Amino acid sequence: MRDWLDRNPFRARFPWHGGDLQTLRNILVRGRPDLSPWPAETLHLAMDDGSGDRLVARLHRPKPG
Repeated sequence: MRDWLDRNPFRARFPWHGGDLQTLRNILVRGRPDLSPWPAETLHLAMDDGSGDRLVARLHRPKPG
């Protein structure tokens, strides 16, 4: 995955150039999917750039079965 990301850097596309517009979009767009049927798991992902930073993410997996 890391190789793919290195070869394909992120580029913002119209009309969502920059994080501010994406934040506004998330506020203005109504209706969020109901994720309550799937348990949430908090992930702490270490960044491999030597900074010691960690990315915190939430993962919703389907229940087994």
